[in-house]
Amino acid sequence: MKLRIVAALALVGLSTAPSSDACINGVELEIERFQATPAGQVALAEGELAHDHPVWAAARVREQFPQIRSFDAKAPPLGRRAVRLYALAIVRSGGKIDEGAGWTSWGNREWALETLRDLEASTPNNPARQAELAEAQIALTRTRAAGVRTIEDLDGRDLLGSPYAYLALAKARQAQGDEGGTLAAVRRCAMMSSDRRRCEKPRGT
Repeated sequence: MKLRIVAALALVGLSTAPSSDACINGVELEIERFQATPAGQVALAEGELAHDHPVWAAARVREQFPQIRSFDAKAPPLGRRAVRLYALAIVRSGGKIDEGAGWTSWGNREWALETLRDLEASTPNNPARQAELAEAQIALTRTRAAGVRTIEDLDGRDLLGSPYAYLALAKARQAQGDEGGTLAAVRRCAMMSSDRRRCEKPRGT
């Protein structure tokens, strides 16, 4: 009799134990819930920017934060992440964001430069922020030399961890007619990039 009861309880336990499919579905549901939040949308935008889709990233950020251009280094942490993304998206798209709203490529790059400068000043001695600011500087003729100096200094101290910074350096050297320097920057870009196609030798600026 006792054996029958034990067997029956074991069967009940097996029938009510959560299946692996149920666990997977639960995890997927939690992921979907997170992605629907502002923080989740910013995380998705970060992924889009990392995979060379700056226009998509900017659109996602702007949808969550319509007043994104009013954010600065004093914004809450999520706001700072969002405005940094937006500024980098502008730089990496060549300034082709919000054109329908009257923003020119030059105006966009100037806004991105000032935004990234503000963020860099709020986190001094941060090589990643310095490299991002240098990207924005290189995108503008008047600040290009300063950006090149920053990136070359970080590279010399082995503190440059972004393929985009090397790509910006390659473009700047191309504009200067420095063929050897251009190829060296392209090679460094390819060494740290998950997609070497983004590190092709620039045709011009």
